[in-house]
Amino acid sequence: MDCHHIKRDIIHQKAFAMTRLFLLPLIPALIWYVFLLYNRIPIRRGAKVFYWIIGLGWGLAAFLSLMMFLTR
Repeated sequence: MDCHHIKRDIIHQKAFAMTRLFLLPLIPALIWYVFLLYNRIPIRRGAKVFYWIIGLGWGLAAFLSLMMFLTR
């Protein structure tokens, strides 16, 4: 394996890690949505929690992205 193949593999691994970070807030939001549906709670009543989940998830994703960038 030459240097270009190794470098390309590292780039693909980082891109995959960034994709997983994108999913970070979506999974808890989906779980919350299913919880609301199961308990027959209106979506409007649970909207504030969606904002918290998405805000904290994106904040965590931004922090982890920064750490990945700084430690590369």
